[in-house]
Amino acid sequence: MLRATVPRFAAAAAAAVAPATATQAVPAPAADAAGALKKTALHPLHLELGGKMVPFAGWSMPVQYAKAGVLKEHNACRTAAAAFDVSHMGQLRIYGADREAFVEFLTVADVKALPDSRGRLAVMLNDKAGIIDDVIVTRFDKHVGMVINAGRTDADLAHIRLAAADFRGDVTVVHDETLSLIALQGPEAAAHLTALGVPDLETMPFMAARTVNLGGIAGVNITRCGYTGEDGFEISAPHEATVAIAQTLAARGVQFAGLGARDSLRMEAGMCLYGHELTEQTNVVEACLNWLVTKRRLTEGGFIGHAALQALKADPSLTPMRRVGIVSRGACARDGAVVVDPATGADVGVVTSGCPSPTLSCNVAQAYVPKALMKAGTPLKLNVRGRLVDAEVAKMAFVPTHYFTPAAPAPSQQ
Repeated sequence: MLRATVPRFAAAAAAAVAPATATQAVPAPAADAAGALKKTALHPLHLELGGKMVPFAGWSMPVQYAKAGVLKEHNACRTAAAAFDVSHMGQLRIYGADREAFVEFLTVADVKALPDSRGRLAVMLNDKAGIIDDVIVTRFDKHVGMVINAGRTDADLAHIRLAAADFRGDVTVVHDETLSLIALQGPEAAAHLTALGVPDLETMPFMAARTVNLGGIAGVNITRCGYTGEDGFEISAPHEATVAIAQTLAARGVQFAGLGARDSLRMEAGMCLYGHELTEQTNVVEACLNWLVTKRRLTEGGFIGHAALQALKADPSLTPMRRVGIVSRGACARDGAVVVDPATGADVGVVTSGCPSPTLSCNVAQAYVPKALMKAGTPLKLNVRGRLVDAEVAKMAFVPTHYFTPAAPAPSQQ
């Protein structure tokens, strides 16, 4: 049964998700005066830095900053460091004796194989193996952490409630709305944290998590991960502490970056965006995310959507399309552009995301095309506003990634 502590969520014993209560001096994120958009705790800082605020997933978020612009923000991340407010993402903690079993029921993550304080990318599936959301799952000593997408928070929480009711185990899920989240990304990200008192980052690998003292603020959680393809960290702390950390980073000259650079960076890194590359109608086979499901999980099952996923893998005719990277020049193909097979002139696919690549000086896109056209170098055409543009399939990531791996220890001298 679900634990009796769950009624923190709405005084309903059947509720599966409980929000933590904010007690900081800085107010928790809330709706704006019009009641339409929520604002993160960093909203005043965004305005101070010249952020151009736009609606995004129900939040008021900076798309770029007036004194920089998308190109400068993008390049700062690739060459130095950039900071992103990602507090609109949902931060969950799963407690209880059966917490790891529940996360393995809820997602495809191989939680048992994760060392303590290590995370990995995973997906939650529906019973047809469609993707509910892509999430980061981290195994800690006394709980399992999960970060979910802002635009999927309501759908995810509803899905988790139903999953918890079906699970029948000792588990409590907390949606912690007392925390904000900053992503510090780029080749100089670790140097900034080191200068702020975080030790031993040279031994901290990609997807590892630690609780640290950051710039005199204790109890800050950092995870070495990100959405840019660069080395970097996601920094989770209470709202007031996060504001102080962000102000310190800005004072150190770290470039703050908005949604525009975040999108061009993730595109160059070949990463998916929910609602574009991933939807509830998309499965991990066609999305080329099979690597998320380990051999043990695929063999043993026990997760929502397992039977449907097995059926998809057993019958190739059920998964005729594949997600691919595409490069082109000239007019840029955005999401919704039709992919054309130049050999037949037939419409064969659809672009899910596309943008100019500042690093490569060409256009990059992701699309779903028939398996026969998925090989790198395959010529394609893209219909951009009624005009056919030459393109070809390219491997992703489009640019080299720089995920951090600690150096191997030098062999001992005997």
